[in-house]
Amino acid sequence: VEGWATFSKIERRALHELWMRGQVMIRSRQGFQKVFDLPERVIPPAIDQTIPTTRETAEFHIRRGLRALGIARLSELHYLQGAETAAQVRAALQPLLRCGEVCEVRVAEHPEVPCFALPGSLELVAPLERCRLHILSPFDNLVIQRERLRWLFDFHYVIECYVPAPKRRFGYFCLPILWGEQCIGRMDAKADRPSRTLLLQSLRFEEGFTDFGALRPAWFETMRRFVAFQGCDRVKILKVSPTSAKRALEFAD
Repeated sequence: VEGWATFSKIERRALHELWMRGQVMIRSRQGFQKVFDLPERVIPPAIDQTIPTTRETAEFHIRRGLRALGIARLSELHYLQGAETAAQVRAALQPLLRCGEVCEVRVAEHPEVPCFALPGSLELVAPLERCRLHILSPFDNLVIQRERLRWLFDFHYVIECYVPAPKRRFGYFCLPILWGEQCIGRMDAKADRPSRTLLLQSLRFEEGFTDFGALRPAWFETMRRFVAFQGCDRVKILKVSPTSAKRALEFAD
């Protein structure tokens, strides 16, 4: 099926529903256009196409969620799923706890809330190096569940490309900044291709964060990689809050 742009709204909705059910699949993409086809013409014959049981499906959600998130509350293991799937996940979790494949844990700041993890994930837990700085995608596993991000990191984040321009606070495509175990701010970056300059149109740090001297080495190292990844040669900070950060973090020409 091609010609997505020519479909009516109801036709697009119907095709999306068929795709979500697995009754059609995406064969290829042409730019931003998806090309749909029947599953039997997309899935290689060697792939096992046996329909999983309800229990197997629920266990898949649990394992996938915990691999992606590390630790999670129950609601985060059936994120964006319906009430029926949520009930199935709750039922499937108990046998996995009893056999030790999943374990129950607590977050120090929220000891009253049960969380879950794979035992292997706990073996990886160690104090994070504060020198590590990451510029995160809005769709990173750490960020994509906004309520989880608020609960775990006290970081309120919205991707503002979906917000009307007059109501934006941080920029069209602001990216969270993670330093060690703390989300310290966000930046809205745009590549100016003719000048090969990455423009930081808005760089906003969380209220109360002032440790810019300690941040400098990680900031320069990470931004150099980020600028190169964007195909640019230099970076220019246009707007920063607090303003005191600009002198500490600005690159020399």
